[in-house]
Amino acid sequence: MLITYTSTPTLDNVISIAELKSYARVDASDDDALITSLRDAAVNYIESHCDIRIGAVEALGYIDTFYPVRFPVGPVTAISRVDYINASNVLTELPTTSYYQEFVNGQGRINWVNSPSLYSYSYNRIKITFSVGYAEASVPEAILHAIRLLVAHFYENRMTVAIGRQANDVPMTISSLLSQYRKL
Repeated sequence: MLITYTSTPTLDNVISIAELKSYARVDASDDDALITSLRDAAVNYIESHCDIRIGAVEALGYIDTFYPVRFPVGPVTAISRVDYINASNVLTELPTTSYYQEFVNGQGRINWVNSPSLYSYSYNRIKITFSVGYAEASVPEAILHAIRLLVAHFYENRMTVAIGRQANDVPMTISSLLSQYRKL
């Protein structure tokens, strides 16, 4: 499934720069832009590592044929509509009675009942509009703590490898915090 996101969360509603500065013990505002950038990098890392979205967003998923789909990102909270290119090459909304959906532990699935014929000469013939991501006010504390730890780690260790010391890889603590949220 190909996924595009049609909205972006406001990360200040998830975890503020002031909170990150307090955690990293940064008093001056000189590095606010850097900490904002590090927060964005930390969120991107966590989203990629766990196949989740931090902050609720709207998304479009594209598939070529009607087959059972398990969404490769989570947590999926709703499917608002399904459109398909019919045999006459016209974009048509699929009635909700033609599919069923399931959301369990952040995993979203959709399957089809009496799927219609599709136009033969195109890709991405089915477009699924859905909501995905942790709402800004309900991001699990373990994920928020992983963001704090990553930002502090990135802030203190600005080089990948320090001469005479061990490599500054992402700490194992972060992987431990995120393991329960990772989609495999």
